[in-house]
Amino acid sequence: MLTFLFWNLKTKNATVLSSLVRHHQVDVVILAECPLLPATVLRALNKPKAEYFFAGWDCDKIQLYTRFSDQYVLPVQQGNATIKGSDYSFRRLALPGKDELLLCAVHFPSKLRQHPIDQTHFVTGRNGFAAVLADAERIASHTRTILVGDLNMNPYDDAVVLAGGLHAVPTRRIALKESRRVKFESNLFFYNPMWAHFGERKQGHAGTYFYASPKARADYWNVYDQVG
Repeated sequence: MLTFLFWNLKTKNATVLSSLVRHHQVDVVILAECPLLPATVLRALNKPKAEYFFAGWDCDKIQLYTRFSDQYVLPVQQGNATIKGSDYSFRRLALPGKDELLLCAVHFPSKLRQHPIDQTHFVTGRNGFAAVLADAERIASHTRTILVGDLNMNPYDDAVVLAGGLHAVPTRRIALKESRRVKFESNLFFYNPMWAHFGERKQGHAGTYFYASPKARADYWNVYDQVG
């Protein structure tokens, strides 16, 4: 089973990153807002043993490293054009002897600078992210999709849960139904396991981002970094 790590890094401490990756034997490393050059990251990841490759990425916000050659990390192409955006990118992980996976890493616009309506439109609009994702799955000819990254939205926000958005649900049981009947066209379900990271926990934090907002409503703990 492949092991994935997503980290909104914002630090130049490559040693901590390397220690975390080696401790968990991570196969696919996805970094957002990484201030380090790929050569610096590779030097850290490949001590004491050279295992990792820089798989490139066509989104300035994201860097991708894998423990297997980049020949198995393929772009998603529609004709001669690669499906990509300034806030997301897709790769097909086509490893020998394994079912192909469609990996999508994202770093969506910040909630601090976006109105919730803007975020919803970014995902659900006519040419929004949900439509791009559906196109990528159609080209890949499967729906074995892993969506991971900094969504800058909580699991309960409209763009994440709407039938015309990511359509992400909190349990595998619901997700296995694939879709549901609504008055309008429904996207396929995503299973979003991040719901379990809300609230009091014996170990760790009650979310991925803490913000004591001065507004009338303050959620305090948020889960902006998600995987589905």
